[in-house]
Amino acid sequence: MMIRLEQGGVVLTEQSLQLAMWAMAYHLVQMEGFQMVTVEHLDREGTDVAQVEAIHLVRERLRKLQYVKLCAYAPMWSMAVERRKEETGRQLALLMKHTGHKTIDGVQIWFYPDGHPGSEIEDELGSAAAYGKNRSLTMHHLLYDLETGRIQGTHRLKGLNLDVLSEKVQQETTQALNDSALRQAMLHYAEGIQNINEQRRREAKQLFQHSRPFWVYVILAVQLLVFLLMTIDGGSTNIHTLVRFGAKVPQLIDAGEWWRLITPIFIHIGFFHLLVNSFALYSLGMVVEKMFGAARFIWIYLAAGITGNVISYFFSPYLSAGASGALFGLFGALLFFGQHHRTMFARTMGMDILGVLVINLVIGVIVPGIDNFAHLGGLMGGYLAANVVSLPKQKSSFFIRLLGLVIIAGLIARAVM
Repeated sequence: MMIRLEQGGVVLTEQSLQLAMWAMAYHLVQMEGFQMVTVEHLDREGTDVAQVEAIHLVRERLRKLQYVKLCAYAPMWSMAVERRKEETGRQLALLMKHTGHKTIDGVQIWFYPDGHPGSEIEDELGSAAAYGKNRSLTMHHLLYDLETGRIQGTHRLKGLNLDVLSEKVQQETTQALNDSALRQAMLHYAEGIQNINEQRRREAKQLFQHSRPFWVYVILAVQLLVFLLMTIDGGSTNIHTLVRFGAKVPQLIDAGEWWRLITPIFIHIGFFHLLVNSFALYSLGMVVEKMFGAARFIWIYLAAGITGNVISYFFSPYLSAGASGALFGLFGALLFFGQHHRTMFARTMGMDILGVLVINLVIGVIVPGIDNFAHLGGLMGGYLAANVVSLPKQKSSFFIRLLGLVIIAGLIARAVM
């Protein structure tokens, strides 16, 4: 089928629809941070950019997944819309299962050569179809009018301005006048999307693979060695042994033994304590050291551990030991990363990290014998320490770096003076 529509001397054909779809997909990826997940082709080989039936795109926004489906004009509109509704319901359910999101908001944009698709389609515009057992999957139907370059219908996707995108699409797609130019423009947009996706993959790899872990293994070895020495000396749960090896004892710190703000980082009370903290160090430490690099990692770990012990010294009069403060500092470093790379944080670890952090803080409150002051101090110290050194190749405010350093140094100075 060939659709021809005269618009200001420009002949709009079926390929004009295809070009508008690719242009919209490109700008959704480039300007709005969407990711193209799949393309439905009409040709048997599934490679012709000029024979595309639908383009699927997603992005994460806060706790919701936003989904956009771009669909080409179909000659039998009412049947096509009903068929698309059923397909969309199945696709959204699979997407939710794959991503683990509990809610998905979406729009389905139909590309049409002029603004008169018929009453059965106009009735669908802006309507929200709900899917799923809890109606947690919603899809609004919109219409892109190729003649005017405007979007008809409303949607509820936060932060998505389709009017601005549609103006750009309309300006760009009316410049190609023949089929050869149209196809060349489609290839340009398709390759552009591929290049953006590849660049994002490289950036993500650089963020998470800055260096190989070194200090994680060293700290694990030191913890194990200290535990073995304590076991030989009388046991890691023996009060006298703990004091001899440097556990935090406020009265002794007051007497001038300031090193007890550092040594508790490597001491554990019982094998289970060592096992849990070693597993946490391996799990979190690998990620953080790869992300920040070896030198920044050891600074964050020690600064957080010391800050945690300082806060514990201020507010808890009891003997304590353990790497928990330093480990919470790694959470703080990851929160710093999430602050500066929100999309990447949300896509890779966001809610998981926040959930684990909250659970551990709650456990520290309700379970007796856990030094939650050290946890909170370590969390704060790790975040401040990450601000001081920042991420590799990332510029940050000198004032923010200085402020973080002054706070950490001030807390330590107050404890030892």
